[in-house]
Amino acid sequence: MTSHPPSRPTCPRDTGESAAAHGALVLAVPVGDGFWTRSPAGARVWVQLTGRGESPQQLRPGDRVSFHGVVATNPPHYAAHVGLDADDDASLLTREGAHIDVRYSDLQITHGKR
Repeated sequence: MTSHPPSRPTCPRDTGESAAAHGALVLAVPVGDGFWTRSPAGARVWVQLTGRGESPQQLRPGDRVSFHGVVATNPPHYAAHVGLDADDDASLLTREGAHIDVRYSDLQITHGKR
């Protein structure tokens, strides 16, 4: 197994482009199927987990994640649709206009200290 230094996710702004991260830090997990991490430029990035049913992954702030996903445009009222309240998280996600969709099977987690 090759060891790689942690990286922030790449997050191109164009819908449909690939996005990836290796060892990115989970900042917050406000809902079961989504979490915040940081882009290479330091901006917060929403990652939406996708698949059938509820996410089998149990994420917590401080975990490290690796994934491959696809950039998607936020449809109207997307923040409310994914369960974010009308607070700073919802406002930020709305302003960003895009997120990364990652299939459950494309997410690897290294749990932080519990």
